[in-house]
Amino acid sequence: MDQTGAAAGAAELLERVLAREPPEGGVSYAALVEHQAETEAKYRNLVEQLPCVVYLAEYGPDGEWLYVSPQIEHVLGYTPKEWLEHPHPQGSFTHPDDLPR
Repeated sequence: MDQTGAAAGAAELLERVLAREPPEGGVSYAALVEHQAETEAKYRNLVEQLPCVVYLAEYGPDGEWLYVSPQIEHVLGYTPKEWLEHPHPQGSFTHPDDLPR
């Protein structure tokens, strides 16, 4: 397939996704949403059972904190809600030797 055919195929797929039409092969949009919700629940359950703080943040010293696991309260004394409402710069917990030069 040439670049024109690939672009047309990608555009058609995008149109189907935006229209929430089932893709060829019969998997419905609702089934995909349900599968995603189940996968996210499994991931959250796993993360919340680990004996460490798991977080998701944008890269860089001023990156925004997107998620922090409940274990942060045991480790640093902040609830996840407190941490996310009043975030601390990522660089403040990075050893000086590990900062970019």
